[in-house]
Amino acid sequence: MEQKRKPHLRVAVTPECNFDCVYCRAGGEGLPSNGELMSSREIIEVVRIASEIGFRYLKITGGEPTLRRDLFRIIEGCSKLENLEEIQLATNASRLTKEYVEGLKMTSLDSITISLDAASREKFKEITKRDRFEKVISGICTAREVGFPVTINSVIMQRNKGEVEGLIDIARKTGSRIKLLDYIKVNDNGWEVEYLPFDQLRKDLETRAEGVAWMCPPGGLGTPMPVYKINGTEVIVKDASIGTNYHETCNSCRNYPCQDALISLRVTHDGKLKRCLIRDDSLVDVLNPLRSGNKEEVRKLIAESYRIFEETKYQPNAWNHENEKHRIAQ
Repeated sequence: MEQKRKPHLRVAVTPECNFDCVYCRAGGEGLPSNGELMSSREIIEVVRIASEIGFRYLKITGGEPTLRRDLFRIIEGCSKLENLEEIQLATNASRLTKEYVEGLKMTSLDSITISLDAASREKFKEITKRDRFEKVISGICTAREVGFPVTINSVIMQRNKGEVEGLIDIARKTGSRIKLLDYIKVNDNGWEVEYLPFDQLRKDLETRAEGVAWMCPPGGLGTPMPVYKINGTEVIVKDASIGTNYHETCNSCRNYPCQDALISLRVTHDGKLKRCLIRDDSLVDVLNPLRSGNKEEVRKLIAESYRIFEETKYQPNAWNHENEKHRIAQ
């Protein structure tokens, strides 16, 4: 009998960011700012209810979450929830000074994921529209020195495919692992020009690897990922063409089958449940019932989403870039 899926929870604590990456959109994983922002207390309460329903893995995202002044309070509050097994922070690392990282360590944060898409200053400036390459490298080093496990997330596109070797070298030198991510089409982000098929990349890495293993995202949802051991460094490759998880409710979606599919439940900065990264028209409001004191309604709404993730089915090779290009051309 197939084991039930265990989705992980991603909370976007702010839509604001101090970078302007070419592939990202306003609001990051959530939506552009509408002036509404959940308080730290409200975020912790939503996470508490979600953890009681069954969510075990929490990733705090944005925007850039370190721009939020009460981030430590949010992490500390979530770390006291007995049902959570792991709390991660996703950041661009530009604000990870020694003092800040030591403060994060005191919150019981488990690990840090750092976005870095270039191994050179000029390419970094081209992608992020900011001249902060050295700050990000310093942030990675500081996080490792303080004792955090670090995963470097690198979105690989046509424009930065020449940066892969340098990025792996940065991971090796800093004692981090690195995840190479395929470029996901979200709205009109130039995907058809920038997307890089990973077939050759995976072949090249396998040729050089000392060993290859496979891993799945937390909870068993999402794309299985090969892990290549290269010069003692773990190089993980996320390639949606391998396969991912869909629910029967996906069948009527105009984007089906899509790259991201149903892998994690996102909570936007303004208290909306967002099951799909690509779509913004199926959001479920939990902030208003929370503020009106109707926690049972909040619980019911989160539980409904949790059930959908539990019921997803893995579909190998459902999406591929040629079909996506054909769909765009129509």
